[in-house]
Order: sequence, then C-alpha cells, then structure tokens
Amino acid sequence: VFGGDANRFKHLFDAPISKAREPKATEDQKATGLARARELNRIVSQFILRRTSKIISKHLPPKTEMIVFCKMADLQRKLYQKFLQSSYV
Repeated sequence: VFGGDANRFKHLFDAPISKAREPKATEDQKATGLARARELNRIVSQFILRRTSKIISKHLPPKTEMIVFCKMADLQRKLYQKFLQSSYV
C-alpha cells in the first residue's frame, strides 16, 4: 500500500496525525490530521477482520470470573479513605 517506505508513511500519516493531536495544533493541522486519520483507517480496515463477541463466543470456553480479596497496604488504605470522603463518591 505504501511501497514499504517508512519515511513516506511518516510524512503522509504519522506526522500530520501526531501534530493534529498536540494541544497547540492549528485548525488547519487538526483538519489535515483528521483527514489523514480517516484515510489511514479506510486503508487499514480492508485488512482487518472484525468479529463481534457474539460470533467469537461460539469458539471460546465459558467466561470465568474470580473475586479475590486482598488486604490493603497502609498507603492504599489511606488513599481509599480519602477517596471515600471526596466529592466523587
């Protein structure tokens, strides 16, 4: 697809997409990065086979969950207590 040239890939996709994600990116850089990301996604999606969990579950063993309780270290306990007293809870 890219002729095996890493520099060309960096120039066409990596650099513009990375620049677009920087906090100080201009609107033009963001637009270019988004366009290149979409183009790269279009190209790559041709080679990726996506399977839903519904399809895959027929070929996997049943899901197993294990709950293990462990004693917290002092620092973990202190942080947990602070969290419980915060406005997030």
